[in-house]
Amino acid sequence: KPLENNYIDTQMMFKEVYPQIESCGLDNLVAIFQASNSQRHRAMGDAMALALCYPKLKKMYYQKYNWQLSQIENVGYLFERYFKLSIP
Repeated sequence: KPLENNYIDTQMMFKEVYPQIESCGLDNLVAIFQASNSQRHRAMGDAMALALCYPKLKKMYYQKYNWQLSQIENVGYLFERYFKLSIP
């Protein structure tokens, strides 16, 4: 039976916030957000590391998408500007 519980894909969020980083694993997430945890690579330690990073990651993710979504109202203007600038 497929799982029906809700989940949050923090790796996808990390890739969206930091597209320039090749590896979006927990090690890089912990390094960027400076979450120290001596029990890394153990189940509880990894869960704690993610719990320390998640609030910061969530804030950055929503800041990025709130700005982008706010620009939807300006899409006509943005296309017009793009076409004016791209025509020599």
